[in-house]
Amino acid sequence: MTDGAFQQIGIAIAVAKGKPAALAALTEFMDEAKRNGTVRKALDGAGFANDPVAP
Repeated sequence: MTDGAFQQIGIAIAVAKGKPAALAALTEFMDEAKRNGTVRKALDGAGFANDPVAP
C-alpha cells in the first residue's frame, strides 16, 4: 500500500473575468449548496461517499 491519494476529484466552475455580480451569485449558491447538503448528496450519488466536501 502506498501513502497519499490514489485518485482525486477535480471540479471547477468558471465565471467570466470582470463579472463581480456573477462571481458573488455563484459563491452564494455554492456556499448554500455546501451548507444544506446538496454537494454532499451529489458526491454520495456519484460514488464519492468517502471524499470530503471542500470548505
